[in-house]
Amino acid sequence: MAIDLLDVASACAKATERTIAALLKSIRQLQKGDEQQKVAPNMVVAEIEKGTEKAELSILVRGKLLAAEILLLVSEKDALREKALRLLELASVSCQTRFPYLEMAMNVLIHPTRTLGFSWQYVEEAISLDQIVHKFNQDTQFDTTATLPFLYEGHGIFQCLDGVSRISALNYGEEGVKSFDLLPDHLEVVMRNVRDERLKMSDRNNVAAVWAFAQKFIEAQRHYQRKRDVTGIVAGDKVDIKCVGFSEEDGPFFEVFGNEDLRGPLINEEIIKGLYTEDLFPFFIINDVIHGAVFHQDDYQCTFSIRQAYETFAVNQARYNINNKRIIEAKALAVSKRANRINWITADGCGVNTYKYENVEEGDIRSLIILNIQRNKAGTFINAAEPLMEDYENDLLFDEDDESSVLEEFVYTKAQTAQPEERKEDFKPIVVLLGKILRNDATLSDENDSMAIFKRKLASILLFELAGETELAERAYSDAYYTYQLLSYAQGESVTVSNKIPLSPDNADVLFCLSKANEKDGYQQILRFMSEPDSLCGQIASLLTAKGVSYRFVDEVRADSESIREKICALLHVSDKFERQQKHSQGKYGKGETGTIEYKSSYVMRLDGKGPDIDFQGRGEVFKTVCCFLNKEGGTLFIGVNDSGNPIKAEGYGLSADIRWLCENYKSIDRQRFKQLNHHVQKADTIDHMAVFLNAEKELYFKDTLHELIIIEATEDNDAIRIRVQPSHYEIAYLYSDKTRTDGVAYIRDGNTTREMTRYEKEQRLMSLKHLSKDISFLVTIQEAIDKHQKLIFRGYSSGNSGKVSDRRVVPINLFYNDENVYAYDLDAKTEKQFRLSRIQSIDLITDAPIFTLPVTQPKKADVFRWISDKTYHVKLRMHVMARNYLLEEFSEAKNLPADEFYEEEPNIWILDTQLHGLGAVRRFYLGLADKIEILDTEDSDAVKEEIQKYLNKFLGVMANN
Repeated sequence: MAIDLLDVASACAKATERTIAALLKSIRQLQKGDEQQKVAPNMVVAEIEKGTEKAELSILVRGKLLAAEILLLVSEKDALREKALRLLELASVSCQTRFPYLEMAMNVLIHPTRTLGFSWQYVEEAISLDQIVHKFNQDTQFDTTATLPFLYEGHGIFQCLDGVSRISALNYGEEGVKSFDLLPDHLEVVMRNVRDERLKMSDRNNVAAVWAFAQKFIEAQRHYQRKRDVTGIVAGDKVDIKCVGFSEEDGPFFEVFGNEDLRGPLINEEIIKGLYTEDLFPFFIINDVIHGAVFHQDDYQCTFSIRQAYETFAVNQARYNINNKRIIEAKALAVSKRANRINWITADGCGVNTYKYENVEEGDIRSLIILNIQRNKAGTFINAAEPLMEDYENDLLFDEDDESSVLEEFVYTKAQTAQPEERKEDFKPIVVLLGKILRNDATLSDENDSMAIFKRKLASILLFELAGETELAERAYSDAYYTYQLLSYAQGESVTVSNKIPLSPDNADVLFCLSKANEKDGYQQILRFMSEPDSLCGQIASLLTAKGVSYRFVDEVRADSESIREKICALLHVSDKFERQQKHSQGKYGKGETGTIEYKSSYVMRLDGKGPDIDFQGRGEVFKTVCCFLNKEGGTLFIGVNDSGNPIKAEGYGLSADIRWLCENYKSIDRQRFKQLNHHVQKADTIDHMAVFLNAEKELYFKDTLHELIIIEATEDNDAIRIRVQPSHYEIAYLYSDKTRTDGVAYIRDGNTTREMTRYEKEQRLMSLKHLSKDISFLVTIQEAIDKHQKLIFRGYSSGNSGKVSDRRVVPINLFYNDENVYAYDLDAKTEKQFRLSRIQSIDLITDAPIFTLPVTQPKKADVFRWISDKTYHVKLRMHVMARNYLLEEFSEAKNLPADEFYEEEPNIWILDTQLHGLGAVRRFYLGLADKIEILDTEDSDAVKEEIQKYLNKFLGVMANN
């Protein structure tokens, strides 16, 4: 069919696999006319794009039209790049054959195309997209002696200048300083310079280290700042300057970064107390870049002040060293006899002061710790001192052979690079297409290197972040996170699922199964997947079930845990990174969990992947275990440690995740704890400070008498928190939810697990406690009688009502009021009464009587005055502080009343507004302090007054005035 240019768009939009060959011939004919009829290729391409933009075309039709665009633009090198990448991106999604898409894409991106592997006729006759891509891969020739330089600046930089493309997160990239290769000699991920933290060579195949590096890289991209326009700079502007040379007179020479016409020396001034600019001269090297220098210019030359930039750096560095308690070597710069002071430069470039020490001369090197930072009118002082410890290890040494390392944290390095020529092409679509190809080509299979696949997924995230494509970046992040967890499992780490990262249902199910792999009874939670035995989760569940059953039936079922993990890794296509764990390998903090050793990865983050929950995880997991240790032989619990006994170092997990969450939520936590503890709590911004915070937490959950038995501290290497627990020899330890101490539960250790103590275990524990008091022995006897419905005799009971001392035959029903009182059925009076344990001389068991069965009733709760009854009276009293104090001293439960029942109305005036089961006790309380108590109106206030009047009439024969 013959068409003209105006018909191309509509014909392309309607193309099918039957008509596409004829359409391509017609498009080619537009190129073969004479000069007057010949249509420019870019015009044809524009019409094809217009027609296919929103059309629903088959993969083959869309691929053939893309190939046609490439053939039309083959002579236009730059425009060809995007079209070829679009073809490869389409193929990477749809083609059954797995081609080396990344290598093909990098060749298209970097090198000019000499000849295309396919022709018009080949494209017209091809029956699948695989054929076209195969021809492209096999026969396309690139001029590898030439490169197509480019520079794209979005949220970071993507550039190619020498045949190698690099992704950088900041402006100052140094050639050759790479963190890892994605495609050797083609695509690299780089950080700022040799002075910046980057992925160590030894960690290139450590999935946790690679993942942590990627998080830092992404964070740097999100805070990326473009280079400022250096035209029109005036005095007082802040600029970035680069060291370009040295002079004997002025020291290092700098120029404004990007404007070599503006150059000059640094102004020599006191940049921090005791340190002058010239003191830093020996530590600068060529290409050092300083951020935020202040530009000055007079009639003679340009100069730069770095005082503000350096002071900010030094203060931040000092705070970091203080918080981390670092011991750092420093070199003495000046020893002032008059001021009795020594000025130093630390190994990390921080100017500090100390008092004068004996036998210290200029140039000497000593170990110091930073004490504090002081600011006053005289300037900023950073004060240091010698460490007090005799045995220590320096965190940072002063390298006299390479003093340029001193300013590593303050400066950056900018390598000399040739700027690519100006181009009109927008490289953002190319960056996005390359990211899509990387992601589509990152499918785990038995034939691939799973770590290389993982790095490709990470690179796709970095490219999407670079281009500002947030939605694509989030989807790629989800894929990469899934692969990261699979590789972590292969390398022997536990799988923990974050609910903050959206996963596909299938991937979420797989990670859920893996997260239960190291739990003894975890297989029970994944049995639902067994209904589909051929699915991936079904196969994993089958293997983990065999492992779980072998835990419980060791003699009958024997399943090697490592062999099962290896089989699961094969199912997940990560067996190439499988690392066998040593069964008895010694972790840093032990060989594994025992009856007296427990490891917890977190105090905040739930292990089931449901995110932060300080009550569920902290109280419910950590301090529950502490309670177990108190009730048995004691033990040690580590926080921030994995099941192998090693500290969790990956960023975003373990203590690092706890500290981040506790800092982000400090204000709300502090407000809540202030209400509960009546004092503020430490902000947990370091491991040491988190230990201080946890010491406040134990106040909340345990009685004061147990606090000295719980020692919470950071470990010696400051990489975990250790809780050492001594056994409680004098009382059973209860774990409470708050300081009201109303809902305590006693826990005990059973092997490696934690459970609530049974009543029998409590009794046995009580009997084994040292210095068993009479009250405690009474509790044991009474509690046993309650359980067995037995009769008791309370010998020599002193009644508070009758004033008589007599024996009482009872059947106890329940203990109440902090176990100070017992509610019992009086066999002689044939009614229920309450008795105080402190008024009993001794207790005997009536052994010759049959079991006495009482109606089953719910245990009754006493009021604030220890009364129990079915009746209730609403009483409201206004009390002077003297009456309030008496109430608290005589009736211990008063302190546990809710805030709306017992509160301070105004200074020294308190309100008791509560329900009572009787009026006798409140009558006695009122008559003892009548001048300090006012009875306020309630629905039952008349009954209270009547009770008091009756009492006075009976014993005094007068009417009381209220």
